[in-house]
Amino acid sequence: MKRFNIYAYHYGLPDHRFDNGMTYKLVETLGETYEVELHLTDASVSQYRDIQIPHGSLSIIENADTGKFHISEFGDVCTNIMPFVELDDFAGATCGQYNAYRIDKDLPEGLKHKRDLIRPGYYPETIWQFGTLNYDGIQKHRSQVKLQDKLYFRGTVYPQRACIHILQQKYAEDVSINLGRLPFEQFMSELVTQKIVLGLGMNIGGDICFRDIEMFGIGVPVMRPQLRVEQHDPLIPNVHYVSVDIDLDPYYLTPYDHEATADAMIVRHKEVVNDDAFLKEIADNAKEWYNRNCSDPDIVNNLIHIGNLGNL
Repeated sequence: MKRFNIYAYHYGLPDHRFDNGMTYKLVETLGETYEVELHLTDASVSQYRDIQIPHGSLSIIENADTGKFHISEFGDVCTNIMPFVELDDFAGATCGQYNAYRIDKDLPEGLKHKRDLIRPGYYPETIWQFGTLNYDGIQKHRSQVKLQDKLYFRGTVYPQRACIHILQQKYAEDVSINLGRLPFEQFMSELVTQKIVLGLGMNIGGDICFRDIEMFGIGVPVMRPQLRVEQHDPLIPNVHYVSVDIDLDPYYLTPYDHEATADAMIVRHKEVVNDDAFLKEIADNAKEWYNRNCSDPDIVNNLIHIGNLGNL
C-alpha cells in the first residue's frame, strides 16, 4: 500500500474547522485508500529537507517510499515555492494565487523544464465551511433587512491599497470605509448587511483574499479589480464577481495609479448598485463556484485530482 507523509504547520488550531489548508480532511480522505502520517510543527521548526516552510498556507504531500513530493500553496507570494522546485524529488505544486507572469519571471533558467509542474490550485476561506453552514440563514436575514448600498470595505490598508484612502477622502458620501480588525463574527455580521462588498488583494503579490471566498460562500456580491491570479476552476469577471477594469503591475498586482483606481471603483459601483437582477446573478454564480471548489468534499478531492496525488 502506498504511504504518504504530510508536512505542514498551523497556528495551534484546535480542529479542522479552522484549518485553512484542509490538512486534517486531506489526511482523512487519503487515509481511506493509503497509509498517511501527519507531521505538524510550529513555525520555529517548520523545515522540509532543510528548507524553511515560510508560512501556514504551504503544505507538503510526500510519497514516503519514493520521496517524491507535491506542494499545496495558497499564500500571497506564489513564488515561495521556488526553493522546493530546485529539489530533485519535486513532483509539482498547486498555487491558489497562481500568477503565471511572476512564476515565469522568477523561475531560474535551469528549472524551466519543471514549469508545467506548477499549476493553479485552490483558495480557501478563513473558517472552513462557513459558507456551507451559514448560507441559508444569511440569505434569509438579507431578505428581511434593508441592505446598505454604499461601497463597503473593511480591512487593512497596506501601502499597496492606497486607493482606499482616496475613496475616503474624495468620495466620502458614496463609501463606507472601515479600518481595523473585528472578531470574525462581528465582521461577518457587518458584511452580510451590505449590498456589495469591495474585495481587494494588492498585497505584495496576492490578488484574491479570504473575504472574496467567504462572500462567494454566503451569497454576497463582490466587486473587485479584475483578478490577475488564477484558480484551477476559473473565476470569470462579471460572472462570478463585479469586475473593475484597472491597470495593475503584473508582478506585484498593485495599481499603477491609485486615484484612477478609486475613480473606476466609484463609477462601476454606481453602474451596478441598483441592478438587483445582475447582482443576484453574480452572487448565485459565485455560490455555485464555491460549492464546486470550496465545499466538503470537493475542495479536498480537487486537490487530490489536480495534484495527481494518486500517481505521486
